[in-house]
Amino acid sequence: MMRRIAAMTVLGVVVSFQGAVGAAPDVDTGRAANAGPAAEAPGDRDAPTTAALPNCEEKPAQGNAPLKNAPLDKRKSRCVIKVDDHTVELGEFIAYASIADGRKRTTIVATESPIDQRPLLDRLKSTGSDKQWQSKSPFLKLELDDTGRPQDLSFHAQEFHGGGEGDQLEGEAIVEGGRARGTAKLKTQKLSDQTYSAEITFDVPVLTGDSTPPQRLAGAAVLADGGKLVFGTKTVSLKHVTAYENRRFELPRRFGALTGDQTVTTVLLTERPIDLAKLKASLADPKQSDSDFNVNQSHVKMVIDAREDVTLLSIRWEGRPGAYGQVAGIYKELKAPVIIEDGRVRGTAKMTLSQAAHGRQVELDASFDTTVMKLPTAK
Repeated sequence: MMRRIAAMTVLGVVVSFQGAVGAAPDVDTGRAANAGPAAEAPGDRDAPTTAALPNCEEKPAQGNAPLKNAPLDKRKSRCVIKVDDHTVELGEFIAYASIADGRKRTTIVATESPIDQRPLLDRLKSTGSDKQWQSKSPFLKLELDDTGRPQDLSFHAQEFHGGGEGDQLEGEAIVEGGRARGTAKLKTQKLSDQTYSAEITFDVPVLTGDSTPPQRLAGAAVLADGGKLVFGTKTVSLKHVTAYENRRFELPRRFGALTGDQTVTTVLLTERPIDLAKLKASLADPKQSDSDFNVNQSHVKMVIDAREDVTLLSIRWEGRPGAYGQVAGIYKELKAPVIIEDGRVRGTAKMTLSQAAHGRQVELDASFDTTVMKLPTAK
């Protein structure tokens, strides 16, 4: 049952240039195609029509009075993942019911920021299964058996994919009346030269295919656009933010490269205003790509996929006239919770890279909350 574990290489390609300023090259992250489950292409969802669920074994109510009578308290939910000396805390939780091998199964998912529930609920409604659905990273996924015992746990954090099953897990849960409450612990495991463990406590409603996805940005405070980029002793003020859709044929990502035309959202933070007319001209090309648009100034560029994962981060800083440096890749140091909803992208980006290039440290601290410029309608 368990998808087995593979340590994932921390990706970060350092590129430095001296001389004429040119377009930032696309970076091959080198992530193996078999490093994890196959990625789902945007729009590759089952039609949202109710499917006839297979017969499954019904589990009688557990009759636990404290669960029935105690008020739901999401504040008690907590998830901590440890990979070597790094600790990742996740504060958003969902639970959902699905069918696997003719039996009902309850799954708990913890994430850093609220997930877009629509792809999951569409799949549950049409097939009853969560097959091929994958949460954005970082995440922890816990599957409970029909007695409420932890059966399988997997996670992705710090650019590492780990997990455990059976005797590697301990804990218990109660699933009753559309609610799941319990605890689970992944005992300390070691894979190659990395040590990891995880713990989760949860008390959440259980979603089904008939559930209504929430509006995640409804009522959310507007974040300031901009931030700062520090390279060595130089600080660049990123005062301008542009967000736009574009298409990429090959999209590096944490679970292997995703090929084929993919619509992504790019967030561009710059020191000075960009030439918006040139960007629009590039996007109006039949390729609908920004590959012909050069950002010839200090900037931060984030490519975000349909799962709201930052799949590529590119940072460029200008030195003396005609010289610049650049780093690009996927970094475990990057902390960038992002939400894209109803034409709005909102998030933050923080990262510190020691000895990034020329022995100097690179720091990024920015936020953004702006409208996404849509791709031109095909003629």
